[in-house]
Amino acid sequence: MPYTYFRKKIFRKYVLIFTFFYMIGRRFCSSSVSELVFQGVPF
Repeated sequence: MPYTYFRKKIFRKYVLIFTFFYMIGRRFCSSSVSELVFQGVPF
């Protein structure tokens, strides 16, 4: 029982971190980061 609870806590933590970085990435993607990436990486 404690193992599954511990795993659940870790999973929730990772989800929070992922959503946090996703929001930051979406906010910056529209402005500067996407331009830098598209300039640096030749597609």
